[in-house]
Amino acid sequence: LVSYMSDYKEYIGKSNELAIIIKNLSQENKISKELLQDIFNLFMHKAILQNLPLTGLVRPGAISKPSGTIKEETPEFPPFWDNVIDKKFNIVNDFLGYMNKYGSIASCNSQTTDSNKTEDDEEITYEMCIEEDFISIQKLHKDILSKINESKDAAKLEKDSEALYSVNEKGWADVIMKFKNDYDVIIKIGDKEYDSDYKKLGFADERIKNDNDKTTVKTSWNLLTILSMQDGIFSLNRLSSDDTKQRKKQKQEIVSIFKKKFGTEEDPFEKYNKHTKIYKIKMKLIPITDFRENYLDQVIKKIDY
Repeated sequence: LVSYMSDYKEYIGKSNELAIIIKNLSQENKISKELLQDIFNLFMHKAILQNLPLTGLVRPGAISKPSGTIKEETPEFPPFWDNVIDKKFNIVNDFLGYMNKYGSIASCNSQTTDSNKTEDDEEITYEMCIEEDFISIQKLHKDILSKINESKDAAKLEKDSEALYSVNEKGWADVIMKFKNDYDVIIKIGDKEYDSDYKKLGFADERIKNDNDKTTVKTSWNLLTILSMQDGIFSLNRLSSDDTKQRKKQKQEIVSIFKKKFGTEEDPFEKYNKHTKIYKIKMKLIPITDFRENYLDQVIKKIDY
């Protein structure tokens, strides 16, 4: 049990992913000073032993160059540590105090042992300390999981807020997008129909405006147009390396936008086959009704690869 708790504290101390959660819990007083100190001590003690084998104990950040051929290195602080945390908990000074007093990490045993106590008293006190430590770790773990779930819920809420449409259980196969013109479309999902356009769907390049003060369409929208005229298929064969990279970026942008706007994690494209080098979109795209046979050639000339 003691080994488990030590490993858990060590993991928390060096985790970059959990650093912001530990900071938040500290500011919300949901993690005790004692537990935070133990986590900090474990990290720093190991850092000092690894980086300063012969220099003795000095305050981190103020290390003088050791004599001989030993490389000068400053122990790295735990990812969760910053000046705000230290000002509130004073953990650096307490860590240095522990190291000066015990020569290593202050354990439950070293803090609770008294020369006047009997051996039985020390054992009981140590067990009580371990139990209290274990309860603190259980609570911390529960709070960490709660914070992670809150983050997931927030991310889902943000994603859902961007969704304009909802793909049903049939997935992309039940979605139809019909182009009315170069900018406007009709979207049909099951028996529901919606009017939309490139801007609502997220394909407007807000950085660029034309002479009519209208935002320019992203090049990924042009790829959608071409897909609509080729039964949802686009071949990368015979394209140059640069053109292939551009089409790949456009396809990735379509995937990202459609997932957000349709509130789904399902990829709107069939799995890419590196041998056939073909993009095939799952939804049905219907081109502008009055396009001529040479319309595709005209569009391709307009597209800036």
